Amino acid sequence: MNSIKKRGIWVSSMMVVAALTLAVASLIGSVGAIGVVGGGKNPGQLGTLHWYDANKSFGTFAVGTNPREMAFDGSSVWVANFASNNVKRLDIKTGAVTATTAVGTGPLGLAFDGTNIWVSNFTSSNVTKVNAATGVASPPITVGTHPWGVAFDGTNIWVANNGSANVKRINPTTGAVNGTFTVGTGPRDLVYDGTNIWVTNGGSANVSRLNATTGAAAGGPFAVGTGPWGLAYDGTNVWVANAGSANVTRLNASTGAVAGGPFATGAIPYQVLYDGANIWVSNFGTTTVTKLNATSGGLIGTYTVGSHPWGLAFDGINVWVANHAAANVTKR
Repeated sequence: MNSIKKRGIWVSSMMVVAALTLAVASLIGSVGAIGVVGGGKNPGQLGTLHWYDANKSFGTFAVGTNPREMAFDGSSVWVANFASNNVKRLDIKTGAVTATTAVGTGPLGLAFDGTNIWVSNFTSSNVTKVNAATGVASPPITVGTHPWGVAFDGTNIWVANNGSANVKRINPTTGAVNGTFTVGTGPRDLVYDGTNIWVTNGGSANVSRLNATTGAAAGGPFAVGTGPWGLAYDGTNVWVANAGSANVTRLNASTGAVAGGPFATGAIPYQVLYDGANIWVSNFGTTTVTKLNATSGGLIGTYTVGSHPWGLAFDGINVWVANHAAANVTKR
């Protein structure tokens, strides 16, 4: 009798499994291979760890005049307002401004060191350190002429001095300059790849690579497109936005060799950002950003934001864009 009961339970269980299998097969058949990204429901993607549009909340939020670069500090996004001489901190959920801090004249570049936001003040030729939690600024630190990009290598802050053809390395605790290193003409942006600091030389159509420990040139410079501007590192490659070529170059971070491309973008690409899977590019000459597949370089999409998009930041879910001529930022 017990064996008959067990057999009956087993048969019933198998009938339930079969019914569920048929239901899932029916669902897959109804949506085809469109997938979540394309707008359908693909059960095969239910377990994937990736942010899709359904997880995102979009919006546009007013900031200061001529917003330029952006940074994410782990809980808030920051934007440098060039013509307002301040930086603003925004809540990533609501977009509300939670702090406004006066800095030097013409704030442009931003970097986060784990505790502080560093701001390059292009016109006053100095940098400001702002406590990310309190929004309180420390006294400015003099660097080279027209500082532009800022980067943190885990130990030091690096600043590209656009008018001095060099970069300076700063101890973030003391604010002391502990190195000055020559690069190309008109250095703009910086990125750290875990070993080296990369620098775009806007007037030289190339990028420099410096050993972060010694400051010595680590090969190169490496030729890219015309007017190189922003930089991003994807874990293997360094991406360069070529403002004068309307494209991006991908370089192997180990060798400096071109690793495919160049890949077309919109007009006057300024900043480039890696979100863990894709490359985003702000097209300053348009009202759009371009999204590229980081593996293939293929175009995924072009999305409308505000007028003359410049800075980019990624908060783990959304991409933020600073719209230079619109005095606002777009969250998408």
